[in-house]
Amino acid sequence: MEEQDKLYKQQTEETRRRYSEQHGLDQRRSTFLAWKLERHNAVELRLKAQLQRQRVAVSVLLPQVQSLRLDLASLKQFAAGLAPVRAIPIAITQACNQMVRERDLVYGYCESLTIASQDKSAQLHQLHDDIAALQSHCLREQRDGAERRIAELVQSQYFSQPCATMYVKSHRVV
Repeated sequence: MEEQDKLYKQQTEETRRRYSEQHGLDQRRSTFLAWKLERHNAVELRLKAQLQRQRVAVSVLLPQVQSLRLDLASLKQFAAGLAPVRAIPIAITQACNQMVRERDLVYGYCESLTIASQDKSAQLHQLHDDIAALQSHCLREQRDGAERRIAELVQSQYFSQPCATMYVKSHRVV
């Protein structure tokens, strides 16, 4: 009898444990499904808002498109009335296309000229900087050479000391 009670308790505990695990799994599954539903609802609201904005845009643009269609139709009729011969509109279209191609070529040429001009301007600025550097270098060389010659003259006793000092002060190259 005791053994049956023990077996009964074990089976009861095992059943409770399985039920508890299943209940936990069900809880997690329902939480996940609630989160997923909430996410889908948010996406649905966002898509509804986008759809509403697009409907408003279509309602604004549709009359404009219809009026443009009417304008194009009347323009075609006007062009047909001006040119009873079919070859004239074709020639006008071809001339316009040729003008567009020539315009594109001119734009390309102007762009290449602009790029070349910018390159030449950069080269000119570099040459100007190089010339300025050379001029400052030459001035330093002249000054150093003049001071060296004066020092040599002073050392050779060509000038008297006071006269040489006055000469150096009056002829100093900056």
